[in-house]
Amino acid sequence: MDEQLFGIMADRCSEAMFAVDLGSFALISANRAFCELVARPSREVIGASALELMSASADTFDRPGLHEDVVLPGLMGPVFLVLTVAHVDDPRLGRLAVCIARDTTERRLLERELLSKHMALYAAHGELERTIAVLEVRNRQLSSVGAQLSLAARRALIGELSAGIAHSLNNPLAALASTQRQILGLTEKTAGPEVIDAMRRYSARSADAIGRMEAIIQSIRQTHKSGHSNAGPRQLDLGAELDVALAIFEARLGTIEVVRDASPCSAWGPPGDLQHVLWNLIDNAIQAMPAGGVLGIGTRQVGELVTISVEDSGLGVDQSLMSSLFQPFNSTRTEGSGLGLCTARRLARLWGGDVVLAPTVAGRGARFEITIPAKESECPGKAS
Repeated sequence: MDEQLFGIMADRCSEAMFAVDLGSFALISANRAFCELVARPSREVIGASALELMSASADTFDRPGLHEDVVLPGLMGPVFLVLTVAHVDDPRLGRLAVCIARDTTERRLLERELLSKHMALYAAHGELERTIAVLEVRNRQLSSVGAQLSLAARRALIGELSAGIAHSLNNPLAALASTQRQILGLTEKTAGPEVIDAMRRYSARSADAIGRMEAIIQSIRQTHKSGHSNAGPRQLDLGAELDVALAIFEARLGTIEVVRDASPCSAWGPPGDLQHVLWNLIDNAIQAMPAGGVLGIGTRQVGELVTISVEDSGLGVDQSLMSSLFQPFNSTRTEGSGLGLCTARRLARLWGGDVVLAPTVAGRGARFEITIPAKESECPGKAS
């Protein structure tokens, strides 16, 4: 009967096929492909326990259908099978499980290898993303360093130019001072009392301006030579400082009306630096009103700080420039260097103050405020 049931299958079928007695779970028949699969001859297979031979549970054969996770022990490692089980009732052989086994070991290995490669690729992708993120950070850092180096180089060049200009101005400035004294002397000999009084006032103003210019030139030369300035802070009469600053621009005011709202107060800071800041802000205000307008100058003390305000009635500051207003080399004028506001703020902060853009009183134009320490104890010391 064994040969009658499985003879044709053994000769013609390449699939591993076998039959199991469901009462004893003994193999009653197996074709050649199955014997090759379990690497045993037919005489050892027939009569052997299917549960032991295949390391399977009774449920594998009791339940007909497809079983995908059947593992067959092998000499070279486990063999993975997909087992199709069908039940047959034979009046002489009893109740049988007729099975077809398909070897999926190679497919499983390929799937495992593919999964391993996929995980490795996923890990490599993650590592690549982290590397790209690091490179982006490094690139931003390099861009920042490059910008700083470029700015430092431009500042160094400006320092060299400033030192050269300061050196070149010494002789003309000395000649100007000498000429001013000669004009005053000649006026006192030839002019009337009123002219002499006026010339003495103008001469005193000129002498003060020349003295300040000489001090600034000396400070620039000293800064270039030693890397720091010796211009220390001192107590300042802000009313007098405003008089000096406005006198410099007297000839340029034209139709511009100057409105002063300055309460008597003093502050501490380097006088040359304060004049530099005032000149820059007043010059900007005048240029903002080419057709005339109102230039407002005011002072007030709040706590430990004194504030000087410079306000114009021009068009105001464009909104697009707000974020970069105090950055170096930022100018809306073709003839401007773009260093005025940047330098003004830097100098103010060195003496413990600041320069800021503030809301205007009239709601138009531009208003800049300079803050200065009111007491010597609040002033950091030397500017640099």
